[in-house]
Amino acid sequence: MVEWEDGQLVQGPYVEINGTQYPVVMPEYSGNTPMTAENLNKMQKDLSDKINEEVNNLDIEIGKLKTNKILWQNAFVMNENQTANLSENISQQNTGIVLVFSAYSDGEAHDYGWHEYFIPKKIVELHSGAGHDILIPDNNATYGVRAAKYLYVSDTQIRGNANNAGTHGNINNSSVVLRYVLGV
Repeated sequence: MVEWEDGQLVQGPYVEINGTQYPVVMPEYSGNTPMTAENLNKMQKDLSDKINEEVNNLDIEIGKLKTNKILWQNAFVMNENQTANLSENISQQNTGIVLVFSAYSDGEAHDYGWHEYFIPKKIVELHSGAGHDILIPDNNATYGVRAAKYLYVSDTQIRGNANNAGTHGNINNSSVVLRYVLGV
């Protein structure tokens, strides 16, 4: 422990990321190397490299935690012939994906009637390719449901189902389309 005139060192060097302090182990040197400017610069570079290594080992990309990405964009009813191929894997996202739906009629996607549905990346990891039931609510529709979708979600894509189009009972599944897949 380093002795100071008025006390002792109580905390070593650290890097703070998003309010959390992570300790940094200083490189150790031996021998009788003089403390020249060149050697101090080398020590600074070694320390900087060590800090960067520690940050990379945290499995956190600085700034990534605030980033939502569009992984896919179109206007699909998501029938059995439609697949949303993602630009990045779900496993590469911070927490998972959000499927974003909107109203659809007369061959046109509308910028209203939005509905978002979150799928955690852990569920995709545990059950890749499994089907997900999605009910799209509408307070004015019969039974409070505008449409229902059944989607098969894997790490790289989302596949549709034949029942996602057309009318089934009192529900018009063609009244809603998948517009975006967001990585979150």
